[in-house]
Amino acid sequence: MKSFSDFVQKFQELERRSRNDASRIEWLVKNSTDIRRLVGSLYFWEREFEAELAAKHRFLRDVPSWFLDRYKAYKERFGPEVNRVYGRLCLLAFSDEEVDGVPAEEIFNPGPPPPKKDDEGEVPRQFVPGEGADAVDFMIRWLWNMHDGSDHTEDLRTGLDAWEWFTETVGIDLAKIEERWRKLPRALIPSHMEGDAGGSGHDGLVALLDDATKAYVFGLPAAAVAMCRAVCERVLKEFYFGDDHKEEKPGLTKLVILAQKKYEHIKQINLLKHIGSANDVMHSYRGGRLSDEELETVRQFLETTKALIEQAPRR
Repeated sequence: MKSFSDFVQKFQELERRSRNDASRIEWLVKNSTDIRRLVGSLYFWEREFEAELAAKHRFLRDVPSWFLDRYKAYKERFGPEVNRVYGRLCLLAFSDEEVDGVPAEEIFNPGPPPPKKDDEGEVPRQFVPGEGADAVDFMIRWLWNMHDGSDHTEDLRTGLDAWEWFTETVGIDLAKIEERWRKLPRALIPSHMEGDAGGSGHDGLVALLDDATKAYVFGLPAAAVAMCRAVCERVLKEFYFGDDHKEEKPGLTKLVILAQKKYEHIKQINLLKHIGSANDVMHSYRGGRLSDEELETVRQFLETTKALIEQAPRR
């Protein structure tokens, strides 16, 4: 993954140079080469980080707490203005060789050049996330047309039959899986959650989150809701309350009500509301295809679960 410390250093420099005022970014970018390069580096860092996260991960473990705090501050206070100002430069640079007196090449490469790879002859990967289902479909159709007369006709025929079994009998729909993968909220699990809860407690939490995200991606909404409930309950018990209320063994709803009294951000994410909406989807689910609205309800519950994890207090 991209260097967390590199991002934080750049962000601190931007705060200092802008006097902690995001509204000055546009003027500074126009009048300072150094700050334009700094803003461009942050712009591309965030884009590359989010793209890598979306392409390779359902969630990311062991994220330093100091990075989470700084990244949240950047996204809320500086990110929108950085994206607006530098995004405009990039958009114009696609059609013009120079924008506001700055060469397009410099706009697209604001930082030092990336290190060369050892193997310059290596063939780059052509797969682009978001086009995977079409790429696999093309490959299967090509194999279908090519298997006659091949030395491996029988093996190819068996493989094609197996693929038909996966899609027709098992019901795997790559296009829908890819769509849900793209929409999946990616939780950044703070490093202090990895070491807390003693023993293997954190491993159990990660396993539950693993099941919840897989269930959503593979189109099992009721299972995703059940796993999200389990994640929320575990996070609240172990990281928000610890030994508090241990003897009472309160259920999830009561835990949320208690947490809302103690933590302002629990109110802000409307956890109780999302739990109720997701429960309605689970209880009314009879199999078959969910509506777009119901699927969005499940996704929002995952989004809320993500916020609960990322803002968990250090104990």
